Amino acid sequence: MGPSFLTAYIWAIIGLVALFFTAIVQANMIPYHPKGTDIPKRRIGFWVCCILTPVIGFVINWIVAQSIKIPNLRDEYVQHALIASGCTLVGFILLGFALSKAFSRKKIGTWF
Repeated sequence: MGPSFLTAYIWAIIGLVALFFTAIVQANMIPYHPKGTDIPKRRIGFWVCCILTPVIGFVINWIVAQSIKIPNLRDEYVQHALIASGCTLVGFILLGFALSKAFSRKKIGTWF
């Protein structure tokens, strides 16, 4: 028997955390520029990580699903992988919005 369905959510959350920290580090690495020309770079970096979060989470779960030999269980696992990917997308946006408003005077405050 293959891994439990909880594994799909755990892999998705690991991807979310990794890419969210990547977005934070990337935002802090971009130096301030006059006239706010640095702000679009930070926003683009955030949204690229936001889009990659569900994609990477689903790809990891797809690879895990290939080891499941029973077709019904594999299909259910992929279904949970899709749900987990959608949840990470929403979670990434909400977490980014909350931190952007909480640290409005910092570099990550320019995400939204």
